[in-house]
Amino acid sequence: MIDEACLVARVGRNSLYLALQAGALRARKIGTKTVILVDDLRAWLEGLPLASFSDACEAKKLSPGTARAPAGTTAAPPPKRRLITAE
Repeated sequence: MIDEACLVARVGRNSLYLALQAGALRARKIGTKTVILVDDLRAWLEGLPLASFSDACEAKKLSPGTARAPAGTTAAPPPKRRLITAE
C-alpha cells in the first residue's frame, strides 16, 4: 500500500504520488487499495539520480571539511514551548 511504500522508500506521500502521476512509478489496484510492488519501487529508486558529496553538503549546508558530531551522539532536544494564556 502507499503508506508502506513511503516507509520503505523513506519518502513522503507527495513524492510517491508525483512519481505515479509522472509515470516513473507503477502502481496496481486491488479494489480501492493502491499497491506498489517491491520490484516497481526498487526500479523507481534505482532510476533516481545518484547524489554526489557536494549535493549532500549543499542539502545540509556543510562545507566538505566541516566536522560532524561522532556517530551515536545526539544533539540536545529543543527547548519546550510554554503556552501563555491571556487572563
